[in-house]
Amino acid sequence: IKSLALPATLRTIGEHAFYDVYYLKDLEIPEGVTTIGESAFQYVGNWVGGVKVVIPSTVSSIGDYAFWTDNSITSVKSNIQVPFDISENVFAVGSTWNEEQQKDEFVASKANLFVPEGTIEQYKKAKGWNMYAAIYEGEMKETVVDGLWRLWKQNDLLAHLGEQVNL
Repeated sequence: IKSLALPATLRTIGEHAFYDVYYLKDLEIPEGVTTIGESAFQYVGNWVGGVKVVIPSTVSSIGDYAFWTDNSITSVKSNIQVPFDISENVFAVGSTWNEEQQKDEFVASKANLFVPEGTIEQYKKAKGWNMYAAIYEGEMKETVVDGLWRLWKQNDLLAHLGEQVNL
């Protein structure tokens, strides 16, 4: 499966629903979905990379490991206006065992997180979402020109990555 058109009537994406769908490139979850189950999209796009995920404003629950990958997800756009806490493993790309604390410490995704205008501070405080190093708010556009990734807001260049990327 390289692309996926989910029906507008969908409300719940169950546990492991699209687990190991290695070739999926872009994933736009339709408005109306309220629940994304545990490991629903775990390992999505692992063999193609450059996966973009769009989460609708209607989502109120995201299960553990829902988007756990090996960094194949490069962009997550959340349309959720009031971010709720999620597990640190939802978008993680790995973990290491902390012997002293006797628990896993999750390795954050290197993906960019795009959030609605005026919500960036809430996302920075919300557990799980706050693991992202790069959070951008408002409508953004990603481009690749001559193999170089660029991020734009209106006509202003916000970020530039000087290496080859696959979007």
